[in-house]
Amino acid sequence: MDHEHRHIIAKELQLLASSSRRPVYFHGETMLPLLMEGDQLVVRAVQGSGISCGDIITYRFDDKFPTRRVIFVNRPKQYVIIKGDSMDHALEYHVSFSEILGKVTARRRNDMWLTENDLAWRRATRFNLLRSWWRWLITMVPGFGGRRRVRSV
Repeated sequence: MDHEHRHIIAKELQLLASSSRRPVYFHGETMLPLLMEGDQLVVRAVQGSGISCGDIITYRFDDKFPTRRVIFVNRPKQYVIIKGDSMDHALEYHVSFSEILGKVTARRRNDMWLTENDLAWRRATRFNLLRSWWRWLITMVPGFGGRRRVRSV
């Protein structure tokens, strides 16, 4: 096993062992405003059956561990569709259950904790889910601004 592979495994273990005493750091701008660069996160290990729409998950993508919101769960085919809260609708990703490392359950910023049970977190979840579903509706469904697929004869 090479050094890079060991480093990736160590990062996965750090994610899975995160807690309020040993949080992991969030990087990027894809989940603004709920999560921002430098926030400390608690990621709880979870199986695919424990994932719901609106959850924020961390998953394995090559040698990185992105964090995004679940907007659709397909249990029979064992995958989720995810996107960042601040990302355009077109940037959705399919992630198989086997790639999911855990669910974000808390965030620390400026020495203040916000958990998935807090009102501000729940409001952000509802708002971003409704926004994602609305964007899907107006871009995909005929009559709501979406384009109909026309089959040429």
